[in-house]
Amino acid sequence: MTELRYLAPDTLDEAIGAFAKAGSAARILAGGTDLLVQMRSGALKPGVIDHIAFSARGLTATLAKLAAHNVEHICRQQVSSGVWQVFFFDPNGARVELDFAAEESATG
Repeated sequence: MTELRYLAPDTLDEAIGAFAKAGSAARILAGGTDLLVQMRSGALKPGVIDHIAFSARGLTATLAKLAAHNVEHICRQQVSSGVWQVFFFDPNGARVELDFAAEESATG
């Protein structure tokens, strides 16, 4: 049986730190406990998620944390909705998107 370690970070800083420590062994799980069952049984081999998006708050602080951990990222604002999007890659190359309200500011 494949050994799995499940982490549930409470903050973005904890999540970024866990990814940095785990390297290419890290996987993002967003819902679906059946995925864990299938992985433990060997019926499913973990793969790379193409893109996963989360709603988030605290744009300025998030950008600062990503920069502090040397995580390359792109921050852009959607033209039509004004929603801020921050994109970066997890250690496996899966793209992560964080969406912030248009009212937030990308600068301190």
